[in-house]
Amino acid sequence: MSMKVQKRDVRRFFTYHKPTGQAVAAISQVRRKLLEVGELMADSVPEGPEFRRAVAKLREASMWFNAAAVTPQPGHRPTEHDPYRAPV
Repeated sequence: MSMKVQKRDVRRFFTYHKPTGQAVAAISQVRRKLLEVGELMADSVPEGPEFRRAVAKLREASMWFNAAAVTPQPGHRPTEHDPYRAPV
């Protein structure tokens, strides 16, 4: 899937988006679950390159989820009380 990145996308990607309380709660919940999965994996297989790659992918999933939780998504229409009022 190819994605054309436009200037407005770059602004959205690199603008600080303060997380709402709801976003912080969601991030914390997902991180707890990813920690559980990581610990289960560590208890289940020997350490090696594949295991390290799997853990790296969990970290990547966590980072992408964080971004998704705080970044306004294309097509989102901000309201006066919306936490995503930054220019998009």
